[in-house]
Amino acid sequence: MDEPIPSAPPTPPVPPVAPVLPPTEKSRTWLKISLAAIGILIILGLFGNLYLLARNQKPVAEVTPTPIPTTTITVPDETANWKTYTNTKYGYQIKYPEQLTVKERSSKNPEAGMGDIVIQATDMLLPQNQGPAHFSIQISSEDYQTIITRLENDYWGGLRESPNRAEGIKIAGIAGKKILGTQVSSGYQYLAIYFPKGNLTYTIGFIIGPEELKLGWNEGTFGQILSTFKFLD
Repeated sequence: MDEPIPSAPPTPPVPPVAPVLPPTEKSRTWLKISLAAIGILIILGLFGNLYLLARNQKPVAEVTPTPIPTTTITVPDETANWKTYTNTKYGYQIKYPEQLTVKERSSKNPEAGMGDIVIQATDMLLPQNQGPAHFSIQISSEDYQTIITRLENDYWGGLRESPNRAEGIKIAGIAGKKILGTQVSSGYQYLAIYFPKGNLTYTIGFIIGPEELKLGWNEGTFGQILSTFKFLD
C-alpha cells in the first residue's frame, strides 16, 4: 500500500519592511556638529604635527660670506716733489716742475701787467722779444671782461693770431676763461687762463713749443700746474 506524500509546510508570512523615516531637524544638527568637530580635530592634528616638526627641526647655521679683500691702487702724486712758489704780496701759491726756476719782474705799465711773475726753465729761455715766457703768471689791473672780449676776437698781445678757442674753467673756485690758440710769429701753441679776483685780473699762461714737447710737456702738464694754484686767504 503506498505511503502518503507529506505536504510542504506552510510558508511563513513575510514581515513588513519598516519604512525609512526622513532625518529630523534634530538629527541634522547633530550631524553638522559631529562633522565640524571632526574637521576641527583634523585641523588641530595637522597644526600640532607642524609645530612638533618645527620644534624638533635643527636651526640652519648661517653662512657668513668670506670678505673679498679689495686692492687699493694708490696713484702717485707727480707734483709731490715739485717746487713751491709763494707770493705774499698777492697772496697765492703754486707748484711747478723742479726743472724750472722762478724769475720775478714787475711791469712798468700797470695797465699791461703788474706784479708779473715769470716761471721758466733756465735752458728754455726764448730770445729777447721773441715771445712771452714758457710759463708765466701775470697780475693786471685791466678789466677782466675787456681782456676776454679782446682775446675772443683773436687779438693777442698786439699781434693778430690764429682763431682762439675759449672755454669756461674754474681756478681756485673762481670762474674764468681758458684761451687756446697758435702764435703766428713762432707757430707755438699757447694756453692762457684768465680769472678775476677783486679788481685785478690774473693770467696764467703756458707756451708749448719744440722744447716743451721734447720734455714731454703738453696741455696735461699745464693742467697739473694749474691744479696746484691756490690763494692763501
